Amino acid sequence: MWTTAVTILTSLAAIFAADQYEYEYSPDYSMNNNSSAGQRLVSAAESEKDEFPFAGAYFMTDKEKIVPTCTSSLISPIYAVTAAHCFFTESEARLEDCNGKVSVGVKGSVMASITCEILSSGDARMRIVDENFYWYILFGAVNAFRNKGHMEGFMMDIEYFIRHKESKDSSMGPGGQDIGLVKLKEKNVKSTPICLPGPDFQDVLLKSKLAGFGRYERERCLTDTKGPMKNHYCQTRHNCKENCRPRFKIHNDRVVNDCNPGPSPAEYSRLCEKVTLQGGASFREETDEIHLFQFPLGSAGKQGRFLETCYRKTYEKYGWCRTDGDFYNIDNPISGEEKLSTDYGWGFCSRDCQVTFGKPLNGRLRKVLDADVFEESICQRFVDAYMTTQKNKSVELSKARPEALCIGRMHPLKFQAFYTHDDPLGNSTKWGVLKKQFFDSNPNVIREMYKRNKIDLNGNGYFTSSVGSCSGDSGGPVFQDGSFNGEKRFVLTGITSGGLVSINEGSCGGVNNPTLYARMRGKLSEWVVAMVDNTEDICFVDQIDDYQKVLTERQQYFDQNRMKIHLPIQTMDNNKIDE
Repeated sequence: MWTTAVTILTSLAAIFAADQYEYEYSPDYSMNNNSSAGQRLVSAAESEKDEFPFAGAYFMTDKEKIVPTCTSSLISPIYAVTAAHCFFTESEARLEDCNGKVSVGVKGSVMASITCEILSSGDARMRIVDENFYWYILFGAVNAFRNKGHMEGFMMDIEYFIRHKESKDSSMGPGGQDIGLVKLKEKNVKSTPICLPGPDFQDVLLKSKLAGFGRYERERCLTDTKGPMKNHYCQTRHNCKENCRPRFKIHNDRVVNDCNPGPSPAEYSRLCEKVTLQGGASFREETDEIHLFQFPLGSAGKQGRFLETCYRKTYEKYGWCRTDGDFYNIDNPISGEEKLSTDYGWGFCSRDCQVTFGKPLNGRLRKVLDADVFEESICQRFVDAYMTTQKNKSVELSKARPEALCIGRMHPLKFQAFYTHDDPLGNSTKWGVLKKQFFDSNPNVIREMYKRNKIDLNGNGYFTSSVGSCSGDSGGPVFQDGSFNGEKRFVLTGITSGGLVSINEGSCGGVNNPTLYARMRGKLSEWVVAMVDNTEDICFVDQIDDYQKVLTERQQYFDQNRMKIHLPIQTMDNNKIDE
């Protein structure tokens, strides 16, 4: 039976007004209890020394900068790659000044004397010629913090930077290829370079690794997945820039500072409270929400009615907050306080909200070992939205479209469902558990529900959020495991560029806000090969280790969670590919 200390629930009417609707369903299902296991994702953690020897902290400053500008990846003993915007962009150092003379590059408060030449390919090879300028990559360090020198690792000075002819420059418009090639003045013989992917390398839909020297703490609090506004930022004081704890009003205009440990707006659902107090419904730990249905006995087993979606009244971990905006629809993101039909937007505070906000923790190499790489069609939708919102800029969009990977989290829909044949609000109403088989037989039911509440507008069986790449992570790698000449090697599949959706200026994360990575497979790897002096020192890997085994296990996960994703798994006769 129900335990009152666990939770009560709230109505889906808090998300859309037409909260009840009818549908036809297949009666081929069982109504016994069902259980399923959840998955806990790994947060960013500090890397171990020499865990990723190819990763370097990129410094470019005219003063004693204490934290790295960006992250870079060593691809041969003398070449590394990073993001184009980590160097001077076109608006900061113009190609028209590439006339053999010294010119000045200006990037924010950083100024440098530079020379450049335009190559036959149209790319620009650029050098910083100030003797007292700090321009180097630090390898072999987990702590890249600089205080009159470095406590660990070794510095490799940079000879020149090659800027792609279609280089990213945000001040001139969207898109562009966010990649730059760095040549070191001397060979780095101490670090093992990362390999590049072959033309058919599986770089999407598999769990991938990230690394970077960027900020670890967010400056604002994000909600988790257990409320109606999932992975949204909590409201905070107006124009807050740092130490932005949640701050919002609840009923009677009472101001709450920080996450509220008291009852959430879920307490106002009469039906959901009745189901929990009298109907025996309770949340499993991994469940985000509970859906309620009615199957009238007079419908001949063909008609059903969705009633409400219920959320927890209390969540003992971190409390709840009012949320800022509605970013479920990438084609129409809404800023400011979002008015729902019966309340304002809210969600439960995530673990991120428990950190001590304030000065960001930069300069330490951190890792994420289980990031999701979105399928190409989904990524292109995000890129389309990004390009469309910037279409008034002066860049030729067809030329500037980035080679892109979208990195974040793909969250399966985690729910339970209960049903009744009786009057839902009756005093003797009985409730049963809908098993997984019902939704397997009636996939459109759950698909329509999550479209209506905007969480899964495309009916894919999941929603997406950021993995939280931050400033300083720019240029950092997304990578996979591979083998080269019988030796285990990492394979660079992408380079951190930045967030695709401007949810909150300076913030990392949020629903539908993946990080854009420059995709190395294909065009950009070919560009690197064309730019280097000696390709013999660059290794290429054709495919991930245990390719078919990894794909099979990943497909099983998608299928178990009803996610509409299909990987190219080889069939038993080894001649056909199951698309």
